[in-house]
Amino acid sequence: MNGVGRARRAEFGWFVLFNYVLLFVGAFIDVGAAGLDPYTGVANDSYIVTWLILLALLCPTIAAASRRAHDFGQSGWLAILCIVPYIGFIATLAFIFIPGQPGPNQYGPNPKGV
Repeated sequence: MNGVGRARRAEFGWFVLFNYVLLFVGAFIDVGAAGLDPYTGVANDSYIVTWLILLALLCPTIAAASRRAHDFGQSGWLAILCIVPYIGFIATLAFIFIPGQPGPNQYGPNPKGV
């Protein structure tokens, strides 16, 4: 056993929701702070805050997705799918809805305690 453990669907779902709320707030700050280019009248699109939030959440997201993959008996390397553009959103939804294995598996005991 590697000590990483398993994560329930609810734990991963709340983590993903928290990430999306943070990203929404970051995008809101970026758009509000961007202002308009005085020459073209077009909004600046630097999105610095959003990119900083994405970078800060990269490792925790991979770790949470890895623990979630362990819950349904797959390798943690499957978590890399969650950070691939376009495919990542579908993989994240799948991770939220795939039920975990009942009882202990090679990654640890069932987090539900069943």
